[in-house]
Amino acid sequence: MSDSYIEVVNWEQHQHYSKRTAPWIKVHHALLDTAAFCLLPDESKLHLLLLWLLAARMGNKLPADEEWLTAKLYTQAPVRLQPLLDAGFIRARGTKPPAKAAPASTTKAERVPYDKIVETWNEFAGEVGLPCVRRVSATHKAKLKTRWTEWAKDGEPFDVFAKICDAVRESELMLGKTGRSSWRGATLWWLTKNDHNWVKVLEGEYRDADTTRDVGTIYG
Repeated sequence: MSDSYIEVVNWEQHQHYSKRTAPWIKVHHALLDTAAFCLLPDESKLHLLLLWLLAARMGNKLPADEEWLTAKLYTQAPVRLQPLLDAGFIRARGTKPPAKAAPASTTKAERVPYDKIVETWNEFAGEVGLPCVRRVSATHKAKLKTRWTEWAKDGEPFDVFAKICDAVRESELMLGKTGRSSWRGATLWWLTKNDHNWVKVLEGEYRDADTTRDVGTIYG
């Protein structure tokens, strides 16, 4: 285990008492509105909460050893400290850099080309008459990052995204050709809203769909 350690930034905000350690910690619901938290991969969000709990047990002095922390927290996904360091939730102390766990197979999913995704979608949407993206919020980026990680499991993420666009092009329903004003067709944010909308499109579920069907049934 490494001699260096990590500590939670602003640890006092999670404490109930100033002179003794409580068997619980405080987690403010304002965290849900914090861009730095929303943009973390889902695994890192869970790891952060678990690290807070472990910090309460260990006096906010945690070994900067990813393999040790992964074993201690019983997580299926290896603990990755760098995203939490970059987001400012923890900081490293000591002379040695944090010991890293074995490289994960999802490294390619860590860098999300938000601008390229939006640019590609807008070019595609302009060709087929679908709504273009005008604004990208922190919530949108969080969704894109999660979907990007999912796409990485099926190959090169951008290739998967291109296939999704191709599948949209082949579906009258996804192109909004329903004759109903309540559904104008797929948008980037509808496709990336959850973990099943894009899957259904890619698998061709809507390719030969009846365009007179109740489009409300496809809202995810």
